[in-house]
Amino acid sequence: MKRDDPRSPDVNDESRAARTVFLFRDALDLDTGARAAFLDRECAGDNDLRAELDGLLASVARQAESTG
Repeated sequence: MKRDDPRSPDVNDESRAARTVFLFRDALDLDTGARAAFLDRECAGDNDLRAELDGLLASVARQAESTG
């Protein structure tokens, strides 16, 4: 990844939201097992980012369950 790619862990604070969106969308494309490994790798110790993504993904799962 290029340094200015919003998916890169080396982006400034202004790009953090864009990175979160990219990672969220990428994670949605993965099955549960691959998703955990992907998030472990991409969040690389950024506990706040991981918690945010886990929360977003859990919200999507709850919504999918409620709509059947």
